[in-house]
Amino acid sequence: MGKRPQGAGLPKRKVIERMVARQSECTPALISMLDCFRQHNFSEAKCSRQMALLSECVKRQEKTSKTRSTLMYHLIRLQNLMR
Repeated sequence: MGKRPQGAGLPKRKVIERMVARQSECTPALISMLDCFRQHNFSEAKCSRQMALLSECVKRQEKTSKTRSTLMYHLIRLQNLMR
């Protein structure tokens, strides 16, 4: 009954949940575009539709992500003001 070996084990459940939660809404569009590139030997002309969908998704996400501020941001800001 020795100690468990130290090293790279599986991440904890909370870590996995955070990683899944952070997954972008644009991930399916990115996968679709990369798959199209692979199928058509990296031809941009044949994959222009997927490229346009991905760029639209990224633009939409940029607009929504800049308006959010978190509690942690404000706490760090207050801490810096107190110094």
